[in-house]
Amino acid sequence: MTDWNRLDESFVRQKEYSDLFFNTEFLTVREKEEITKTFMLSLHAEASDLVSAINLKNHRRQEVQVDKSKILYKSVDLFRYMIATLNLWGLTSQEFADACNDKDLFLHCRHRLTGSARGDRPVVIFDVDDVIAHFRDEFGSYLQNRYGIISDPEDKQYYFSSEMAKIGLESDSAFSSFIADGGFKRLKVADNVLVAMKELRDRGIWIQLLTARPQSNLKCYYDTFQWLEDNAVPYDALAFSPEKYLWLTGQDFFSAKKLLCAVDDSSKHASEYAKHGVRAIVPAMPYNSEIAGMPLINRVSFQALNPEAIVQFILGES
Repeated sequence: MTDWNRLDESFVRQKEYSDLFFNTEFLTVREKEEITKTFMLSLHAEASDLVSAINLKNHRRQEVQVDKSKILYKSVDLFRYMIATLNLWGLTSQEFADACNDKDLFLHCRHRLTGSARGDRPVVIFDVDDVIAHFRDEFGSYLQNRYGIISDPEDKQYYFSSEMAKIGLESDSAFSSFIADGGFKRLKVADNVLVAMKELRDRGIWIQLLTARPQSNLKCYYDTFQWLEDNAVPYDALAFSPEKYLWLTGQDFFSAKKLLCAVDDSSKHASEYAKHGVRAIVPAMPYNSEIAGMPLINRVSFQALNPEAIVQFILGES
């Protein structure tokens, strides 16, 4: 007998039932899409039926007794349609459990961040990749292990695009593959920057993280929260935007002139900040050398600085 307390056995048993009607190994993508539509419409019908077990229409004077049995067994139907859909697309019980953990952590993080009020505190914006996290190192290792590409750390192209082009690999494709493989969870943290961020918060600075990572990619989105939690990164708010200055113009702390500076390794974002009067601190990298010496830009070698020196740079004390 199936132990429905075990998620893996639940997936197996549901697949045994689905196998009575179709074999997923021989279905085309289009056929899977059609079956998914059927499953979701059926799930919706069961959810509507479940609602009929309670007093949905509050304007009615006479209340009916809540039907707990109906709630229970209709929930079973919902659960099984959900598992059937995951089985259809080859998603395992372990992947589902991992996604549940990711979502749970995200919900608690969001609740914590939502309850945090900035008040009148000054703000420093931190980019994530190659400021707090060593993305480029990990991405270069991934390219070598997955595709045999030898990346040069001194390459002036951020994604090593020329090296990928030699084997006909698109940078977007490699980046998507890196995300799907959980690459963002493996990034090493910049310990000196982490300590500096903690010091800034101790001094009453509001830490706003702002990353250009694709928020629409849910694997990337939830892995970002997981990585921040795993590495105990101190921050007060997190936002995703490929157009950072445009995002910034809609923030109250910007109009209130509470922004002290933005820390970002991107030439594009740093130069846009500086052109609009925002001081930018830029960790010196081979791919951002062209902005050295620009007004309002401090390009410094973060890797060679101790945490206190980083704090001094950010606060303009040096």
